[in-house]
Amino acid sequence: MNDQRPDRHDSLREALSSLVPEPPEVPDRAGAARQRHRSRRARILTAGAVVAVLAVIAVPLALGGLGASSNDSPSIVADDENGPGSQSLSAAAAVTCASLVEDGTLPPLTGANTLPEGPVAVLMCSPGGGVSFQAPPDALTQDPDALVDLINAAPLRADDPNMACTMDLGPTWEFVFGYADGSTRTIRAERHGCGGIFVGDGVRGDSGTTATLVDAFTGALHDQRAGLEPPTPAPVVETSCRDPYMSESRAVSAMPLRAPVEFDSAVLCLPDDATGTTEEIEIGADELSILLADIEANTSTTPRRDLAGCSDFDSYAIYGVTPWGDRQLLSGHCGEFFLDVDMYWHPSPAASDVLATLAADAR
Repeated sequence: MNDQRPDRHDSLREALSSLVPEPPEVPDRAGAARQRHRSRRARILTAGAVVAVLAVIAVPLALGGLGASSNDSPSIVADDENGPGSQSLSAAAAVTCASLVEDGTLPPLTGANTLPEGPVAVLMCSPGGGVSFQAPPDALTQDPDALVDLINAAPLRADDPNMACTMDLGPTWEFVFGYADGSTRTIRAERHGCGGIFVGDGVRGDSGTTATLVDAFTGALHDQRAGLEPPTPAPVVETSCRDPYMSESRAVSAMPLRAPVEFDSAVLCLPDDATGTTEEIEIGADELSILLADIEANTSTTPRRDLAGCSDFDSYAIYGVTPWGDRQLLSGHCGEFFLDVDMYWHPSPAASDVLATLAADAR
């Protein structure tokens, strides 16, 4: 390590500790969180489900809440015998994400510019290229017709070869609709360029329509998960502090982070400007339980306004994996963590000490 590291750890502790004057009543919360955490670890933790972190703040803000790569090959997680759509899921259980063709381009879409009604499951996929994201491993099986209605209601866009589109970089989402007869339809959605939803030989809507579709899918899947237990065994999730937005196998989830935050494993990432490297520190079960309880107690809708004395050097992150296998990023800067839109964690002195101790012990 370099001789700047002790100062960085002191700076981390001071920045975090200055936010909350008194520690919350953590012990009971931490005990309950620790019990949940250990139960989850026993259920789903695997060698591949180690968590990592990245200190990038601009990209998650641009993505809003995105999700995984085609290399993760999500497929439908069938419900049990009495679960939603169980009578039809067996016919659609083969629905998987398509791979890129050999020349690196996406395969052409086929079919009409409308989707047939009556899908039994919808799977979100990341076809790769551009800005990567992690697609949720489970499919939406509760009221997938609502997405069909949303897509078919979007206006068809006229084919205008002179239409001016921006050259910005962004993700491409694919959605695979599975039907009871075993057939599938794949559509594509973009927010970069001219945006829109690509259905068969037509394009519907614009970037705003794509945002509405992504939000509708992730919101419906979140509600569906609320009534189910996470999968056992857990999806195998590769993570790393390195390049989580440009690497398809380490991308951040499309699922927005919702309260209460639950991680089965997590790491603290501290970038070192002097060496150009990022130090990856695994967060133990006890420490993680305290941090999760503190997040629950000290998350606010208001960001910290006073950033006097802060610099880009005071940036760090926590990268965690949820019980559902979603990779999530908590971007930290000057004693505050950005969780998601209108979600800011201001760690208490007790949590600040945990983070600072982790950083110091890694020296």
